[in-house]
Amino acid sequence: MDKLNIRKLIIILVHALIGWALCGATMGIGMVITSIENTLIIHAIAAPIII
Repeated sequence: MDKLNIRKLIIILVHALIGWALCGATMGIGMVITSIENTLIIHAIAAPIII
């Protein structure tokens, strides 16, 4: 792999990690504030927006 491909891979991995962290934060905060059912609904709505 050349440097350009490695750079692209790192960019994709960083974006994936940020998306995963935001989804995790949505679930974590949601479970503290409301029920698991409502949290899953909020996550289902927020996930396409986050990603």
